Amino acid sequence: MSDTPTNPHNGPGAPEGVPLPPPAPPGPALPPNVPGGPALVPPLATPGAPSVGVPPRRHRPTAGGPRIVGALAGAIVALSAWLPWVTVQTFFGSLSVTGFKNGEGDGVLTLGLGVLGALCAWKGGKTLIVTIVTGVLAAAIGIYDWSDITALADDADGFVLAEAGIGLYLTIAGAIVMVVSGVAGLVSRD
Repeated sequence: MSDTPTNPHNGPGAPEGVPLPPPAPPGPALPPNVPGGPALVPPLATPGAPSVGVPPRRHRPTAGGPRIVGALAGAIVALSAWLPWVTVQTFFGSLSVTGFKNGEGDGVLTLGLGVLGALCAWKGGKTLIVTIVTGVLAAAIGIYDWSDITALADDADGFVLAEAGIGLYLTIAGAIVMVVSGVAGLVSRD
């Protein structure tokens, strides 16, 4: 047996063991994209460089700042439901009441509005409209309760001192920030 490679695909009637022809000597290089020449493959695009034949991508700002601020404000509105909304002082001592009032207060509503507004703010896009609406509703609830507390304090004629607590102020402030950040997020989009 010889060391010469043989053609395994001999057709019918071809003698067995016919050696393969020698490889072709290197010839002159053909230009790219010519039949028989090397194919021209475009290099990978570098980031920021325009691609040939591909339309440029339009830069769309993400409005990350307003989204994050809106989500944090919604969390503040939600968490302030557990803080004191009103502090009542009498001759016998003082009492603080949270927004929940044993699960029946307006804090339950502001908790839900704050969570919904925070989630929609975090998602961004058109859901920022929901953030604006929930902020307006939470602010309306907070302002109504604040005016109700001041009216109660005025009616008590000095026997009872009722003051709005930190939870109520944080609810109103957080709701206003939700509205402002939602509008800012919508305006900053293209």
